[in-house]
Amino acid sequence: METIFEAKWFYWEIKKEKKTSFPGRQMGLGQGSQSESNAWNIDKKSLIQGLDKLTELCNSENYEIKAVFPIDDAQAFSDYKMYSDAGNGFGWGVSFTNGFVALLQKSISVSEEGAKAYRAKREIRDQITDLAKERKKLNLILRQVKRPEINKIKFRKGLIGKGESYEVAGNSFATSAEAEDYVRSTYAAQVGPTKKSIAVIDASIAELEKKL
Repeated sequence: METIFEAKWFYWEIKKEKKTSFPGRQMGLGQGSQSESNAWNIDKKSLIQGLDKLTELCNSENYEIKAVFPIDDAQAFSDYKMYSDAGNGFGWGVSFTNGFVALLQKSISVSEEGAKAYRAKREIRDQITDLAKERKKLNLILRQVKRPEINKIKFRKGLIGKGESYEVAGNSFATSAEAEDYVRSTYAAQVGPTKKSIAVIDASIAELEKKL
């Protein structure tokens, strides 16, 4: 028998409650008072819900909690207004726990053949993950190329001694027809191959998923 270790991350975002009060009004300074007090508290129901989800996952899939990391956020405000009677600056800062991440791990006892099969599937999953990352990059390139401002043709009036021109992405052309041809050829040169590459990746991922 052989022991295999499997790890997983669990993330939970804790909701926050914001309570605002106006001390100036409470002291009888009226509606025009700018005095304001804010308090941020962790929503205890949200925290308990996250802990319940984590417990349920550990119990159902036999995971152990190896580490827990809090995720902190912070907010700050500053005001440097100058008043006629004094030049005072004021501000505030606050930090709070936004959530937590737990590192989970479990051990699995399998035969030698089972261990080989497990590692083979893990390698396939890693290949799928790498291909998915590459597909994400290509989709980003595709979106960039399709952005209207990238292929926008700009008309430039001629200066003294110079005729009118048309610009596309920093390239200048004498006629609008030349600029339009450039846009079409550039678009086709980038979009076509990119789409083909994405299609190849999709087919590869589909074939790998059949092996799982």
